[in-house]
Amino acid sequence: MSMDGRFIEKLTEELNETLSGGRIQKIYQLTDTDFLWMVRTYAGTHKLFMSVSTSMPRIHITNFKYDTPDTPAGFCMLLRKHFESGIIKSIGTINRDRLIDITVETKN
Repeated sequence: MSMDGRFIEKLTEELNETLSGGRIQKIYQLTDTDFLWMVRTYAGTHKLFMSVSTSMPRIHITNFKYDTPDTPAGFCMLLRKHFESGIIKSIGTINRDRLIDITVETKN
């Protein structure tokens, strides 16, 4: 299925309903292009899987158990520094395009 603007908009609406107000507990970099965010909401802990692969980009909530690396990569440490303990305020699209905007509020 091709991912057009309408599909991404509906996807972000569902992610926003599930994850909005949740706190980012942990960020893992599974591969060079795959990331796993552990987000705790009032309903429980959710795993948000994001892949920025050029051949198969995707974002979804998963229940699959992934093997996490013992030592994080440099970029993962940068993400952890800026986003861990942050609260997801909203998830949406930018101008109904295939871009996803995740707004996170953190302390400086």
